[in-house]
Amino acid sequence: MGIGQVASAQAAPPIPTEIEGPIEDWDNVNRILRVAGIDVLVSGRTTIVSPTADRRTARDGLVLGFNGWFKGPFLPGRSQRGFIGGTAIAIGTWDPTGGPLGTGIMVADDVFTEPAENVVLGVITSNLCSTPNCDGETDFIRGSNGPVMLPIDDRRMPANDIRVDSGFALDLTSADLVGVPYGMEGYYGDRNVATPDGANEKALHYFILDLTGPLDAFLANKDMHEVAVERANCRVGDELAIRGAVHSPLEPDGTPSDTVGSAKGVIQANFVLPNGNSVTRFSTDIVPDVAPGPSATSTFQLQTNLPNCPTSVEVLWQPDIGSTEPFATTTTDVDVRL
Repeated sequence: MGIGQVASAQAAPPIPTEIEGPIEDWDNVNRILRVAGIDVLVSGRTTIVSPTADRRTARDGLVLGFNGWFKGPFLPGRSQRGFIGGTAIAIGTWDPTGGPLGTGIMVADDVFTEPAENVVLGVITSNLCSTPNCDGETDFIRGSNGPVMLPIDDRRMPANDIRVDSGFALDLTSADLVGVPYGMEGYYGDRNVATPDGANEKALHYFILDLTGPLDAFLANKDMHEVAVERANCRVGDELAIRGAVHSPLEPDGTPSDTVGSAKGVIQANFVLPNGNSVTRFSTDIVPDVAPGPSATSTFQLQTNLPNCPTSVEVLWQPDIGSTEPFATTTTDVDVRL
């Protein structure tokens, strides 16, 4: 066999493919998802996620079937089953002989799905909260004099707990939130739902609802030191950037009760790089929040150059460098970007 014959017999490298568009249909027999008129083959190796859930590890730990995910029960406030009519981002490769007709098809490695991408930044104009997460039977929150905002109660895309933007958990029981700025991510329903405040209307269904702080009086763990990470981003070969907040103990009414103060100490970050090396970095960039009165909350930043990125990081709020008794600790995933 000549050199030319060897070269022609070698398999061509896979051709990468990607599509973002509306989800038109799901063929459960052939496992084909139609996105913007293009057929996408889904297999057991395909990772399928929404903004807050993975098909393999949905909220209750049970694996959802493909049909249950794509074309199952109606998501709250929607008139089409599952994610039909929503948006998908599929990433994979081209199989030139695949598909029902053997004429070629895109094979998905990863599929991201959501009903829509609706984002609202506004101000809360009315609310009633009887539970810590404001999700009781009669609880509601309205923003900017618009429709009611409801948490998504579906294992395929469950709502996160409401938090202050610094990342701290809140206890909103009996809270008056009128005038508080907020950010919401989710979707605007296309059919009316009965709302807790007695209306019957289309609603904003959220998976994220963050309130802008400081909201010291509503902190769930106000009687203790606490550290939270708002975001941890890392770009491969460049920089790890961590932003978060700390708060010292407060009285029940939200006034500071700790002489240490939240702007004292150092932030310590511990993480392990892909090569197994353990790394520790410190930051003293802790700045008190500006509030109408004394605030027990401060924000911090930590930045460091790295050749590679960790997938998670442990963050400690320490009295000083070398301390073995931190005020508070937390662990968070790192958003790694190439």
